Amino acid sequence: MAAMNDWHHLEDVEDVEDVEETIYDEGDEAVLAVENALKDSSPNTKQKLTGWFIPQMENYHEGVIISDGRRFFSQPREEDQQPLDTPNDHPLRAVAAVMEAAPDRSVIRVYAYSLTDPYFIDLITHHCKTKRIHVILEPNQLSIKVTKQVSVAFDATKAGNSEPAKALLQSTNIMFRVANCYPHFPETSMHMKGLITNDWTILGSYNFSLAARYKNWEQMMCARSQQVDTLWFDALWGSLMDREIDLWSYDASLFRKQQKRQYSSSEGNSK
Repeated sequence: MAAMNDWHHLEDVEDVEDVEETIYDEGDEAVLAVENALKDSSPNTKQKLTGWFIPQMENYHEGVIISDGRRFFSQPREEDQQPLDTPNDHPLRAVAAVMEAAPDRSVIRVYAYSLTDPYFIDLITHHCKTKRIHVILEPNQLSIKVTKQVSVAFDATKAGNSEPAKALLQSTNIMFRVANCYPHFPETSMHMKGLITNDWTILGSYNFSLAARYKNWEQMMCARSQQVDTLWFDALWGSLMDREIDLWSYDASLFRKQQKRQYSSSEGNSK
């Protein structure tokens, strides 16, 4: 079966059943993370309209110090059973703090090479109520499939929100556009990962995925936003106007990439 971390190259996998299993394994893991986060929550906490589907996410940004030039690291460790198990100096806690600090009605810009972590999905679902969120996606449908699975799990909890997750993720305050890798090389990816507000830019190796949160060594650096940070994102965002999608209804051709060239053995030997 294809390794879970190889989902970016699913086109190389010959067995379609293995591809489907890889996709749904990742989704099942994300849904299980939601269930684990709710296990120790009291019924009163679940019913309280905090605006979060996972109750502890309300405090996820607390105790995190963001400053110009500060680095945040993650490394392989035990899986979080609750959000506050994530260390304070972790990249996702820093992302939460940057999002919390963004003023209402401001724009939060997201580069998402991967979008499969329910903690981050709860962050964007929460903040899109009062802020505008622009997400540029790598052309891979796994992020969309998992985000939809997580939204179903959120709505099944009946916790924290008066609006269902699906309605929030389809609201006009959050928009998703797919990077256009097709005109370029077969290996071209929208490989950037990070988040930009008018005040802070946080970029690095960290994906918004479960693997990044507790399975991998990752790094992000926080810096005061410069005009070039917002202008560069906004220029790319503007170029993708015709590639905006509804996660529940979209044109799958937007996700195509160039076919990889097949080299003969003689070509390979001559290179």
